[in-house]
Amino acid sequence: MYASATDLHHQVDVVEQAIKGSPMTFDKDIQESKDEEVRIQSYLRESTIPIDTDTPPSLDDLLKRFWETEEISKCSPCYTPEEKQVLKHYETNHTFLSTVGRYQVKLPKKSGEPELGESRQQAVKRFFSNERYLKIKGTLQNFNDVVKEYIDLGHAEPVPLNEAISGNSTFYMPMHGVHNESSSTTKLRVVFDASAKSSSGVSLNDILMVGPTIYPCITDVLLRFRTYKVAISADISKMYRAVELDPSDRDLHRFVWRPDQNSQLTDYRMTRITFSVSAYAYATVFTANCS
Repeated sequence: MYASATDLHHQVDVVEQAIKGSPMTFDKDIQESKDEEVRIQSYLRESTIPIDTDTPPSLDDLLKRFWETEEISKCSPCYTPEEKQVLKHYETNHTFLSTVGRYQVKLPKKSGEPELGESRQQAVKRFFSNERYLKIKGTLQNFNDVVKEYIDLGHAEPVPLNEAISGNSTFYMPMHGVHNESSSTTKLRVVFDASAKSSSGVSLNDILMVGPTIYPCITDVLLRFRTYKVAISADISKMYRAVELDPSDRDLHRFVWRPDQNSQLTDYRMTRITFSVSAYAYATVFTANCS
């Protein structure tokens, strides 16, 4: 809602009276919101803009002063030392793969953290548990279809037999299905657990640095929302999986899966960044801004 000319003149009158020290006068409607008087007087006390009270200020001066006190100050974002490291890391560790039109990033690992332990046994145990649960719910085939899509699209690949040995340079992420019946696009989503503890008590998320917040300032959002008559929001399809993992980090994104209960478990690894990995929330925004 925009202020009318009458409202603006009233605000100017209130400011002028506050500057001159005159008693405030309010009509019947304004009496119901006397906090306006307190607010404007507070602004005037805190304002550093000098006004000569001996000379009556012009209407332009009053309006300028009133709106300057309400102006949102511009300030640079304040980052923690770790966040600054993450910013520098992605600036020097991202590559644009022109042949496929995608960005590739490396993990921002912490230094001096304990090593990862054995994690495959837990991933296998939780896979069987999830498989039984989905079968009872009648959604096992839907879950398997989603994982198969990962593989068919090249977002995941089988681990070569000569690289199957696991150690502190590998991490197996347990996975499960999350249902969202209200979604118009994805009723079932596969979620990987990058916070699951390995045998050493350390998870993948524990050894990674997390970047700055990816959310814009709420004030900026509200101002953009008020700019036009119609507000439009959109979602980028498979946004996380649009960014490729550096080959050296793919073994930290392993998982086990089988297409049906009559098949043997097979080890796979992600080739794209994964939603549940904390370090990649900022990576997706960083690469999107690079485009």
